[in-house]
Amino acid sequence: MSVAKLDWADPTMRTNGKPLDPADIARIDIYDSLVNPSNPSASVAGGVGTYTTGELDSGTHVFTLVVLDTDGDSSAASNPATAKITPAPPAAITTLQVTVI
Repeated sequence: MSVAKLDWADPTMRTNGKPLDPADIARIDIYDSLVNPSNPSASVAGGVGTYTTGELDSGTHVFTLVVLDTDGDSSAASNPATAKITPAPPAAITTLQVTVI
């Protein structure tokens, strides 16, 4: 199994073009489409800018972020970022022997 590290820069503007004070970011919700596309799989405080997942199952994980401000407003989803987790192959046999008979 593997983990994924997400990195981003918090927004500094609102959609109306006005500045967004970092203190007005309540949290960043992190969505993983393979785990649950409708509910965040994690949340971090504004200003953190990074998140490392726990162990991820095999498959293609598509992550998006949504910013929530202190007024309860949420942003549109961020651009998607994809992590493809493939299972590790079995270890090679190391005990093979041959006997001439």
